[in-house]
This record gives sequence, C-alpha cells and structure tokens, in this order.
Amino acid sequence: MKKFFREYVPQILLIVFSVVLGLYLNEKIQSRQDKRMAKQLVDQLRLEIKNNRATIIEWLPYHERAKAVIDSLKTEQKFIDSFVQDSRAIYQAAPRGLFNGELSKSAWETASLNPAMSEISYHNLRAYSKVYSQMDITFQPIEKLSELFLSKDFNAQDQVEHTLFSSSRLFRELIGREYRFLIYCNEALGDTLISQEVFIDSLLREPRLRQ
Repeated sequence: MKKFFREYVPQILLIVFSVVLGLYLNEKIQSRQDKRMAKQLVDQLRLEIKNNRATIIEWLPYHERAKAVIDSLKTEQKFIDSFVQDSRAIYQAAPRGLFNGELSKSAWETASLNPAMSEISYHNLRAYSKVYSQMDITFQPIEKLSELFLSKDFNAQDQVEHTLFSSSRLFRELIGREYRFLIYCNEALGDTLISQEVFIDSLLREPRLRQ
C-alpha cells in the first residue's frame, strides 16, 4: 500500500495539477481574447454611432426649417388657396423630401451576437442600447408624414387645416426625437455637442400646437 502511494499518488496529483493549470491558462487566454474582441466591438459601435450622429446633425436643421415654413404658411390664405389647387405646394416646406439619409445598426447587431459583448461595461452597454432603441423610433413621425401626404384628398378644402397642423405637429415630434437621439449619442461617445438643457430649451421655445 505504501508502495502504491509512493508511486501513484504523486502521478495522480501531477495529472490533476496539469488539468487545473490547463483549464486556468485556457480561461485566461479566452478572457484576453474576449477583451480584445470587446475593444474591437466598442470601436465599431463608436464609429457607427458617430456616423449616425453626423447624419442626424445634417438633417435636423432641415427639419426645423421645414416646420418653420409650415408654421408660417398654415395661416396664409394665399398659400392655402394654392395648396388646395395643387398639393405639390406643400413641398415648399421640404424640397429635399422628408429624409433620404441612412442610419446603420449593423455594428450593434453584430455585437449583440458576440459573446465578447459580456466584457463591455454595463454603463457603456446601457448607453449604446439607449442610442439604438431611440434610433428605432426616431423616424416614426416621418412614416406618419408620408402617410398623410399620400392620403386621398389631403389638400381638399375641408382637410387643409388638419393637414397643415398635423404636419407641424409631426415635424415637431420628429425634431424632438432627433434631439433626443443626439443626446444619447453624445452620452455614449462622451461628447457634449448638444446638452439636455439645449434640448429642453428647444421644446420650451415651441408654441403649443392645436390638436
């Protein structure tokens, strides 16, 4: 029995130690790889968010001008008469259309499927998630504007007031969502191109709209 312990126990212990060491080293290697991959995912997410933010920064002033034009025309009888005669008159407000930019979420979709995402801090993940959740709803008012402009008789005499005030309300909603999207982008990137105070001030400067 003593001979058995002398000959085999050290070998067994050596095998156990080798297995444990191998598992430990494998875990360390995998963790290091995951951290490198997580950094790549973060870099890709930040680049995508920057590009999306640049697109909104380009279109936000255009949408603000479109709303201002509609607000100035919705009580102007000469414009109302021309709008009733020709529905294309509404495009004075948005000559470039409603939006023809492109926002991407491919980096977010790729990151969501990668196990290395667990290495990204909760704070950053939450910030990125807010960006892409807001992106999903930002352009919903554009869909409603498109439906409005394509609706039958939207420039009929008895529909003009509803069309113009609804257009103004939807543009206001769109602008508010774009500001919110920019705020979330800035939070995710650690920038302060637009602050919460600027966003709130932009809403307070708006007159209350008729429903």
